[in-house]
Amino acid sequence: MKKWIINMGILTGIWMVLTGCGALKTQAVMDTEMAEEEETESQVWPGLLGEPGRKAEEIVSFLEQFEGGLSFRDMEKERAASYGGPLEDSYAFYGRETEDGAGYVLGIKMRKPEKRKRKRTKGKPEKKPGKKRKKPERKPEKRAKKPEKKPEKGPGRPWKMEKPMEIRKNSLLEKLENYGKSDFYPFHMPGHKRQDFLNGFPDPYSIDITEIDGFDNLHHAEGILKESMERAAEIYGADQTCYLVNGSTCGILSAVCGSTAWGGKLLMARNCHKSAYHGLILNHLEPVYVYPSYLEGPGISGGICPSDVRRILEQDKKREIQAVLVVSPTYEGVVSDIAGIAAAAHEHGIPLIVDEAHGAHLPFGGRENGFPEPALSMGADVVIQSLHKTLPCFTQTAVLHMKGDLADRERICRYLGMFQSSSPSYVFMAAMEQCIRFMDEDGRREMAAYGKRLERFFQQVKDLRNLKVLDREKIVEADHSRKAGAAPGTVSVYGWDPSKIVISCKDVWLRKGSGERERLGGEALGNILRERYHLEMEMCAPEYVIGMTSVMDTEEGLLRLEKALWELDQELDTEPGSVSGRTEEGQGSRGLSELPQPPLRLFPAEAMEMPGIRKRLSESAGSVSREFIYLYPPGIPVLAPGEEITEDVLERAAWYEAMGLSVQGLEDPSLSTIITVAEK
Repeated sequence: MKKWIINMGILTGIWMVLTGCGALKTQAVMDTEMAEEEETESQVWPGLLGEPGRKAEEIVSFLEQFEGGLSFRDMEKERAASYGGPLEDSYAFYGRETEDGAGYVLGIKMRKPEKRKRKRTKGKPEKKPGKKRKKPERKPEKRAKKPEKKPEKGPGRPWKMEKPMEIRKNSLLEKLENYGKSDFYPFHMPGHKRQDFLNGFPDPYSIDITEIDGFDNLHHAEGILKESMERAAEIYGADQTCYLVNGSTCGILSAVCGSTAWGGKLLMARNCHKSAYHGLILNHLEPVYVYPSYLEGPGISGGICPSDVRRILEQDKKREIQAVLVVSPTYEGVVSDIAGIAAAAHEHGIPLIVDEAHGAHLPFGGRENGFPEPALSMGADVVIQSLHKTLPCFTQTAVLHMKGDLADRERICRYLGMFQSSSPSYVFMAAMEQCIRFMDEDGRREMAAYGKRLERFFQQVKDLRNLKVLDREKIVEADHSRKAGAAPGTVSVYGWDPSKIVISCKDVWLRKGSGERERLGGEALGNILRERYHLEMEMCAPEYVIGMTSVMDTEEGLLRLEKALWELDQELDTEPGSVSGRTEEGQGSRGLSELPQPPLRLFPAEAMEMPGIRKRLSESAGSVSREFIYLYPPGIPVLAPGEEITEDVLERAAWYEAMGLSVQGLEDPSLSTIITVAEK
């Protein structure tokens, strides 16, 4: 190795940081004038050889005498680089550190032995004149050109941690990562089913920005976002489509508040999501409830009859009702006669709002593939859809569509500006744009294949002996409104969405040892599917479970569920026999899933603003509630603020809790007390 000449200096300086006590060590900086040099071959690491190494050791010894009580060791290259940036090839580096993290880095300038004229700088002593030596002649060497360094992409040098951050045990991130790597199959939202349908969605950190030049503003869209939402509107057949980054909740709130005046009236289905009730409260609205039918056979709620909506509107002689709100499809997939309901609303000059959170896939499904028509094509004026529920998009992404002249678009958009984040996620909006584009270009073909997969599944499980998987035939049969000669507009179940797999365990008993039986509820069925078969369902109701599917569900996943149901069915009976534990006698026939109809004593906003008193839940019958009681999911209240607490409500709440269901809404997590309106 050729002899190297040292031009001494410390490029990076000396850092001394003690992590143990947090004190900042004295910083020493050594610097000398550097000569011009040619490109070096490579950096020397980790040991310094020859004269540079000896000189470095002298410097090290000099520095370390000031910290005589400390024992230093060689520093890792990566750690040395973290102190001051990348280690350049034209320097030799010598890093030392203590056990507790105190350390320093020396950067020694290196060059080849050819003497060169030094540039004189002010204040620098001149060299003494000496005899010039004739340079030996040498043939010019051809040097390969060093490839030019391409500029780094992104916002500068990529920042890297000294060491990758370890995922903390028992943290949320660790649980998510482990779950993603497991064999648990997701029969739940989001609709992407943990699959990157784009085959390479960018790193979300690399595209996560704010409202910078060229990227528009969601709350005042004039450029790229405006164009994106206009394309979405064209695809969905809407006059205007708005991106929602706070889920369908902010869309429902905006539609309710933007379609009604303060203190007005809203005709709404009693099986609406809790966010619709929050809209009632925010705008101090008087609710006029219309109840869905109850399908006693499968034990689920049916749809809303147009005739019921028309009757209520005709009774509104003063024309105080300002809008109609229904949910379709329901959590269980029941689709109402939206065309009939829209006609009734339009006869009275008011808009129809449809919570179609579970139907974002319907515009791409097609009746030929077994999917019902979407609400927008059947006359709805405002439609809210959750992309993340049934389409391959991130959780919290949704859209709001408006069509026709009855919807006050300006007011609805104004409320969107209030209920949506002022810092909307560009990651979400980019995902929504790509998701809708995918469904428009390839999704229709994929929906056809998806429809066939579902059809095959329903055929394979239709002959189960004890468990019942609901299909179109079973649901239609259970709808008593479909009797012969039924008048138009009186049908409760207009259609059914096959993407919802509803597994009924109504009046089913699980065989145990010694001939004993135990009633099988929805929560118990969900636990068996999860623990034994690693199938995670979307929701557990009192008498059934729901599996949420999407276009991203695979044949393998549906086959696993099919095999699990057949195997489990062999362990069940429809006759109780000898019963162990709690019998829940009579509960199956009473319809635990049927919505109660407690009397409305106060408007929800009135009740929540009045003085309250806490009572034991079991002793609160006859009082007016200031709180909600609902199962979540789906978030449909069995008791809402302003309603009288009835024995029926209390009995249902007690049974729900006993069955292990997720009862929410009360401030008291133990469900032992409830806040009621204070009696005068």
